[in-house]
Amino acid sequence: MFVSLPLANLLAQGDALGRGWKFGWGGEAGYSLWLWLILGVLIGCVVGLIGWLWWKIRQEGRGPYYSPNGLFLELCRAHRLNALETLALQQLAVQQKPAAAGLLFIQPELWNLDPRHPVLGSFYETLESLRLRLFVESPE
Repeated sequence: MFVSLPLANLLAQGDALGRGWKFGWGGEAGYSLWLWLILGVLIGCVVGLIGWLWWKIRQEGRGPYYSPNGLFLELCRAHRLNALETLALQQLAVQQKPAAAGLLFIQPELWNLDPRHPVLGSFYETLESLRLRLFVESPE
């Protein structure tokens, strides 16, 4: 079997890292033990790198949120909002145009709701219940 890599050829000839360490298929045509060790280390490094990259990519999805949209989604998760409530809040943010959508969670004055609004009207009941949940109003 012919290996075209120069290092592999050198190691297979037994001239590097000591003679007599050959084993393999076909007597003298075997590969040296050092070649198998180096290939094993290289394969281990590649597998380790792929695993580390996969872990970093998964962590990025849960990592710190430095974008306004990431903060908004994290606040929605923290308040345990379902998909309809999150969509309603996104529509409210589009209509009200706050500096950041996360401000809807701390500024009740952004919640100007009109049941006749063409877009927000369909979410009126959802948004009204959310407003009461987020900003508990005491009866006066």
